[in-house]
Amino acid sequence: MKWFRVLGVAALTIGVLVPAAGAAEFGVRAGTYNDAEDEFVGVEAAWNTGAITFNPNIEYILTEDSDVTALTGNFDVFYNIGRSTIRPYVGAGLGVLYVDDDFFGDETEGIVNVIGGVKWELDFLKPYVQVKYFRALDSDVEGDDLAFTLGLRF
Repeated sequence: MKWFRVLGVAALTIGVLVPAAGAAEFGVRAGTYNDAEDEFVGVEAAWNTGAITFNPNIEYILTEDSDVTALTGNFDVFYNIGRSTIRPYVGAGLGVLYVDDDFFGDETEGIVNVIGGVKWELDFLKPYVQVKYFRALDSDVEGDDLAFTLGLRF
C-alpha cells in the first residue's frame, strides 16, 4: 500500500514540473540518514542558472515499521563552485517533514537544510554525491540528522 502513495507523490511531482521540462534536469536520489538509520529514495528537478541551482525534491523514507509513512519535501538552492566537469557546491534550503503513523496520527514540521556536495557535469548524465545536515524548525523538537545521498540527474 505504501508504494501506491510513493508512486502517487512521484506522479504528482512530475506532473507539476512537466511544463518547465525544457529548462530543467530531472533526477532520482537515494541515501541514508545517519542517526535514524533509515534509507530513502526520491525524485527531484534542478534548474541551473550558471552559478546557482534551484533544486526542489521529495524524499520518501523507507521505515522498518509498516504502519509509518514518512516523507520530506524540500526546496534547496546551491552555489556551484567553479566551471569544470567536476563541480563542488554548497547550499541551503527549507523543507517539510511529514510523518503518518497509523496508530498516533500524522505530524508535519518545518526543517532547514545545509548542504555540500560534488557533481559531475557529463554530457547527458549528471551524477552527484552530497551530505545534508537538517534540523527541525520547531524549537520543541530535538530533530536533526545527516543525510548521505547519491543521485543521478538527466
